[in-house]
Amino acid sequence: MAAVGSFLSGMGNGFFAGRSITDRKADLALREKELANRNSGGAAQRSVLGGATGPNLSSSQSGAGRSLNLSGGISENARSAYQRLTSNGVSPVMASALVGNMMQESGAGLNTGAVGDNGNAYGAGQWNGPRKRAYLDFAQSRGSNPDDLNTQVDFLLHEGQTSEKSAWQAIMSANDPQEAARIASNKFWRPGVPHTENRMAYAQKIYDALGQQPTHETSGRSIVDGMGTGDYMVARYGGGR
Repeated sequence: MAAVGSFLSGMGNGFFAGRSITDRKADLALREKELANRNSGGAAQRSVLGGATGPNLSSSQSGAGRSLNLSGGISENARSAYQRLTSNGVSPVMASALVGNMMQESGAGLNTGAVGDNGNAYGAGQWNGPRKRAYLDFAQSRGSNPDDLNTQVDFLLHEGQTSEKSAWQAIMSANDPQEAARIASNKFWRPGVPHTENRMAYAQKIYDALGQQPTHETSGRSIVDGMGTGDYMVARYGGGR
């Protein structure tokens, strides 16, 4: 796992601050157990499902039972995720697509504590199997609470420059948010039951509400790995269109 940015070094009050690596691993194991227990008692209310474990972010039942809901405004979490992506050089089209997919995965409010697939899928993006474990390692390396929205968005950026770089570049090629959402579903999330139309509709809703607003790229060291300005992030992660 790449070292995180230096701006994280001062997080003395972080979720894992002051604890040994062994204690941190024990904390994560307990957290996973608690989340699994919560899921078993409230799966019907959550409607956040996964499927067979594996390298996919979401799995065969992803979004099953989650009907399209375009009523109401943009949730605070969805807005924050969009702004964090665009501040790191991701284009409005691509950011809308990524947030739209997360809305299908975990609800319009981006439920960062969502648990699916009998405890195998986790977070707003419903990372599953090896990708869930990679996310938990990423959160631990930062001393962050795994439920933290910024940490989950930053992990999307991290995957975009590492294990999912080819999928990320494919999303960049899209000309509009709906096309970008479809590519993100097929190549980045890879669900068995994709509900692609829902993802496309959510992406369009985000773009219509936020896509024309000015973006504010991060200056100095990047959020994810402590390297580069906004222009650097565009070059590294790809800004899309």
